[in-house]
Amino acid sequence: MQFLFLFLAFLILGNGAIIFFLFRRARRKYLRELLQLKLFLVRMPRNLPREGKELKTEISLSEQLFGALLAIKRPFVLEIAVPHVGDEIHFYAAVPERFADVFVRTVQSIWHDAQVDASPEYNIFNHAGDAAAVWVLP
Repeated sequence: MQFLFLFLAFLILGNGAIIFFLFRRARRKYLRELLQLKLFLVRMPRNLPREGKELKTEISLSEQLFGALLAIKRPFVLEIAVPHVGDEIHFYAAVPERFADVFVRTVQSIWHDAQVDASPEYNIFNHAGDAAAVWVLP
């Protein structure tokens, strides 16, 4: 009787440990996949609308981009940055590597004049800069 109890205890603990380590391994794989993002610099044309009906059209186009990005069901990052005071505004996007081509085609189909270039290096930390962030849940 005692042997059966010990056997069942070891069996339950052994299975629990296996399940724990498999879950932990799957979680690490998922987190590693989340960190494999490709960074793009998106340059918009200079003749963007300022107000009125054209601004509403631009908002609609932006909604199309957000909808397409949400359809991939993976986290992505959008950033607006001014690298130096007085310079132009830079738009950065980080998307999962396997959806990089989809992102480039989507942006270029929505804004025909936009340039989407892979950005190999970018540091978000600026000792004299400010930062703000937003988390959006679908």
